[in-house]
Amino acid sequence: MVYKKIIVTDSESNSTLKKFVFKNLRDILPSRSDLSDALKSKIILINGEICNDNQILNAGDEVTCKFRKADYMKKKLLNLGVKLVYQSPLFCDSKNSTASEEKPRRCLNQLIVLYKPAGVAIPDIQKYAYSFSDHVEYDNENENDDLEKKVLDYDLDFSDSDYTDPKSELGLQDFIKNSLITRAAHAAKGFVVINQMEKASCGLVLIACGDKFISFIDSMLKNEKLIFDYQCICHGDLHKLLKNSDDIHESTDDHFKDISFVTRAPEKRVDFNSWEMRAGLENDCFKNLSFNKIDVTPSLQSGKISNVSVSVRKCFAGGLIIRKYLSEIGYPIVGNSKHVKKLTNSSDKGLFLTLRRIRFLDSFSPKLFDLEFNCDIPPKFSITVEREENFYKKKLEKARMEFESSLIEKNTTNEDMLSDFNPSHSKPLAYITNHKEFCGYMFYVTNETLIPRISTEILVKASNEVLASLSKVHSNNFNLLKDKNLTASTMKVLDLGTGTGCVLQSIVMKNRNFFDILGAGIDISTDALQVAKKNAKEFGLETKTFYIKDEFSSFGNNEDLLDLGPFDLVVCNPPYISHDKKKKLNFSTREYEPDVALYANNNGYEFYEQIHNSIENLCLEKTSKKFLTENFVLIFEVGKGMVDDVVDLFKGYQVVGKWTDDQKNIRCVGFSKNANSLV
Repeated sequence: MVYKKIIVTDSESNSTLKKFVFKNLRDILPSRSDLSDALKSKIILINGEICNDNQILNAGDEVTCKFRKADYMKKKLLNLGVKLVYQSPLFCDSKNSTASEEKPRRCLNQLIVLYKPAGVAIPDIQKYAYSFSDHVEYDNENENDDLEKKVLDYDLDFSDSDYTDPKSELGLQDFIKNSLITRAAHAAKGFVVINQMEKASCGLVLIACGDKFISFIDSMLKNEKLIFDYQCICHGDLHKLLKNSDDIHESTDDHFKDISFVTRAPEKRVDFNSWEMRAGLENDCFKNLSFNKIDVTPSLQSGKISNVSVSVRKCFAGGLIIRKYLSEIGYPIVGNSKHVKKLTNSSDKGLFLTLRRIRFLDSFSPKLFDLEFNCDIPPKFSITVEREENFYKKKLEKARMEFESSLIEKNTTNEDMLSDFNPSHSKPLAYITNHKEFCGYMFYVTNETLIPRISTEILVKASNEVLASLSKVHSNNFNLLKDKNLTASTMKVLDLGTGTGCVLQSIVMKNRNFFDILGAGIDISTDALQVAKKNAKEFGLETKTFYIKDEFSSFGNNEDLLDLGPFDLVVCNPPYISHDKKKKLNFSTREYEPDVALYANNNGYEFYEQIHNSIENLCLEKTSKKFLTENFVLIFEVGKGMVDDVVDLFKGYQVVGKWTDDQKNIRCVGFSKNANSLV
């Protein structure tokens, strides 16, 4: 029996005992029924004396509540979602009793099964496992003990657990290396948790008490008559791997007739022996895994994900073995902890591993036989599988629409080209069809060019707005320039890093009905320039756009560009992905699109710096007015979160505009040396 003491303050004086307790002891008595029961049981004292619930309190009064910590902790566990699944009758092992002993604790045998939700640690259940038994009598406590020695002046929580962190392998080591018999000898009131579970996982927890039951469970585990059935979701097509693997064979054991595959440790072990030793597991512990039904679902991130039923024998820490095994063979479980891998859009859903069933293949006694305990698989499993499949189908349908739109001859179909397309891992459809829609136009693309993105259409939109202002076509909407006498003569656009030419050509085609417009595009890739020229020919822009090979660091010295100038507008979508972010890109982008069009040094700012230096050098030369107009505008596409650093780089310029995407992220920013800010 423990106590919690609270001193009545001046502001709380004149309150009734009932009102005071309900306000200040909610951690111990969370509901009104708990409060009512406590008051009826006379376990709440004022200055050490029993009083009625309407007693008026005075400042300085000492209100004390007597309660059993085990009851409190059980209630707290229940409030966290722990549930009692099964409780056996209490069996007395009379053979081990003596005349001087009245039901010694270790001769009382009982089996309890709990459901543990994610977020509750096994050590916390172990410490108060006995509290879930209706048959355990708490030790009598001397009610006359000094009250002050029992008063708890701190909030009760799980911080005083005697067990190590269950999330670490070293924490698991104590649990695994110590035998069940040893752990039971040190368990509170003899009730011991049989199976280990990760804090992030959910499922069944088996608890036993009594020498006979514990020895019997230990024997059944060693003889493969205690089976733990798990459900997990892992990355990849596990069924395909197991079906073709020499490390897997079909089970012929009658006890596992519903099991399709039984594992052997892979030949190419990744230092398994040292890991097994460090974790306290037996060598080749992976042979104790048996894979049952495997449902495979397409996934954009992983290609496929597998919803797997797996059984564990001869081990109380099956979750650890499953996580390690699947991680090492390249099919990690979805989750955020060790030996697992995140799944996009599910990173906040915890570990996708649950102990769904515990089976005993032998009887404890004539009254306890054919024991099998089950719990529901968490809804997040089916929700995640359904969501991944829907995302995949939407991407495939979008690809189909793009495919159909890309057929140049409308009476031509080639379904075989699309049937082999995988939205997650295969070659991008644009590289299969060699076409991609951008700004309403269908552009020719190859694997030598970056695939046009919808997000880059914002760069075209920004350019159209600036050109409208520069030409004074929409001067009522945009007052960009100081020069009020500018006439709507030929506008010239320079595209740095033109690639397919989609940005430059879209700008020209969308503005040629308003004013005369010409454009030039540079690129470091000869192959990309050929693609741009092919697109220009397709759209009839051979005399409107011109393409020159050059680099960001030297284009200001190009005589051919000088002859085409001066340019009113410079646009650029430079490579801005830093190399350390490469792994975050989707597989098809990393695998198929040209690195030269994606990545940049200096945390992604390399080419912004080069362009800044080139333009600054131009402005210092006498020929600068032949290359750029006095009121030229420079518009960049920028990566998410990069705009402030790009603005800092162009400190000598005025920001004439910022353009956002649908998520309100700034994707384009415009600069000018001689312009008013564009709001």
